[in-house]
Amino acid sequence: MNSCREADIIKRAQNGDRAAFEYLVHRYQAVLFRVVGNLVGGDQAEDIVQEVFLAAYANIGRFDPCKGSMRAWLLTIARNKARNTTRKKREKTGMEEPEAIYERTPSDTLLAKEVFSQLDSALARLSFGDRTIFVLAEIEGLSYGEIAAIGKLRLGTVKSKLSRIRTKLRAIIRLNGTTP
Repeated sequence: MNSCREADIIKRAQNGDRAAFEYLVHRYQAVLFRVVGNLVGGDQAEDIVQEVFLAAYANIGRFDPCKGSMRAWLLTIARNKARNTTRKKREKTGMEEPEAIYERTPSDTLLAKEVFSQLDSALARLSFGDRTIFVLAEIEGLSYGEIAAIGKLRLGTVKSKLSRIRTKLRAIIRLNGTTP
């Protein structure tokens, strides 16, 4: 989408135009569902994404396009909501890590299904912060700069953490008996 057109839509939403905000919901809901689903599991994604849009609607006047993109702003809200949900779930159940990662639809081939299963199991063993960085970089294709802004990290930290996360995932998958 043309950034001037999106800036106009955002400005209209900030001025109370519900149709403009609805457009933003339709534009960004798929990416939010993917990210949140990968962070906390598909069963909670819908509720969290709904909370993200409610928070965005209530705070749209605070959004400053000079500080970042609408996508990055929404993903920051989503990350925070997902983290809070994960913490509450962990406190309630006494678990150290969430028990499952979003299950993907079966792939066309058995090999692809196995690789995704291995990756999901390996991701579930990562901390929430590491899982967030990996999902944003490798699944959503965000730049290091966008990830740094969302996670409130330095650019160099994102690069080094992502390298360590990839190494850790490879080691976990190898320990499980399959090398992708």
